[in-house]
Amino acid sequence: MAKTIAFPSGPGRGQATSTVPPQADATARLIRLVTLEGDIRQQPHVAALSYHAVNDARTVLGFRQGWFFRRNRRNRFTAEAVSDVPSVDVNAPLVLAVSRLVNGLGITATPREVSLTGLQDGKFPLPFGLLLALSDAQGEVFAALLLARDGAWPEGDRTIAARLSATYAHAFRALTPPGLLRTWSLPRWAMLGIPLVLAALSLVPVPMAALAPFEVVAHQPDLVTAPMDGVVAAIAADPNQSVAAGAILFAFEDTRLKAEADIAAQKVEVAESRLATARNGAFSDVELKRSVSTSEQELQLAKAEQAYAASLLQRSVVRAEHDGLLIYSARNDWLGKPVRTGEKVMEIADPSRVAYRIELAVSDAIALNGEGDVRLFLDAEPLSPRTAAIAETGYHAKASADGTLAYVITALPSRDDAPARIGLRGTAQVSGGSVPLGFYLLRRPIAALRQSLGW
Repeated sequence: MAKTIAFPSGPGRGQATSTVPPQADATARLIRLVTLEGDIRQQPHVAALSYHAVNDARTVLGFRQGWFFRRNRRNRFTAEAVSDVPSVDVNAPLVLAVSRLVNGLGITATPREVSLTGLQDGKFPLPFGLLLALSDAQGEVFAALLLARDGAWPEGDRTIAARLSATYAHAFRALTPPGLLRTWSLPRWAMLGIPLVLAALSLVPVPMAALAPFEVVAHQPDLVTAPMDGVVAAIAADPNQSVAAGAILFAFEDTRLKAEADIAAQKVEVAESRLATARNGAFSDVELKRSVSTSEQELQLAKAEQAYAASLLQRSVVRAEHDGLLIYSARNDWLGKPVRTGEKVMEIADPSRVAYRIELAVSDAIALNGEGDVRLFLDAEPLSPRTAAIAETGYHAKASADGTLAYVITALPSRDDAPARIGLRGTAQVSGGSVPLGFYLLRRPIAALRQSLGW
């Protein structure tokens, strides 16, 4: 005798009737259950598994709407998957109502029927719900499934639902480390206390600091400038070479100067000859006697021109005035280069007296007021920081080598540090006055906001 049995014709969208023998219906349902369990084991990650639970399980259980909840460390259940939607809006009215219902129920290992008639002011069309728990290996619930349909849940459906919930729980345990089965969340006291602690920490005074590149330079070196206008013809000493006082440093092109000195010498000879002639003839010639005074003046003028030409020729060779280390860029940078009087060409420095030239970018400028501490990290000695004190701060920003504007700061090393080699470079940490920690961390965003909004 045939029996009429109702079973889902689609993924929970309606009911259909079929006149089949009970044994054939049970076999078909068992096949669907086995197939579904095989699909569960093929899910690649937790998100796909939760989506599978509220959608594909309808082929066996015949529900129309399902919700999947994860339990957090505060023992609250949060919806992570809902039937027929790709993502969950936790603030949706129905999701909020269902979440309050689930959190208000005691979830046990056995399936529990739940009345959903009160949802949406009694307008929810699926009054019969079944609440399933997903437990870990120790029996602790880490997730829950709430399935709703418009018909009651008989014993057979509850048994199959319990088996499916155990299968889903096993799949979750296989895809998730044990410590992450329950989602992480802050306790209520931490949610209130952490902002207060952060607010208190933001008021803690810390030294204002900024990073800037620096170079080791000579402290108060002797400047070697061009004594005259001319073209550099030769350089006798190499860069970073020790020189003694009186040593030749460089020489100008002197062809014109030698010619002028020779001409001046000839002028002196001519003036002396004229003066001698005038003196010899002054006893007999009145006109020659009158020209003696003029000849003497011309001789003095010629000697002055000779002395000046000789001085220029002597100054065409520049010598060191003190002992020290010769510092300049490179020999080829100056050979054949015209220079003007007073232009700096070289420096003679004392290697034991050095300073640090720090270029603090305008965007990193902090209030120093001429004082502050500096920590320096040489590129050659990154693990051995040095200390220095600010001696001078530039008032106006100047263009640096990379084209950016920077304030030039001069710092002097502490007495405990050995002098660094002139020319070394590194990174300096410049510290100014104390500021609140919050301002220190948010200084750049605040500056960018003010620049963009014009406050």
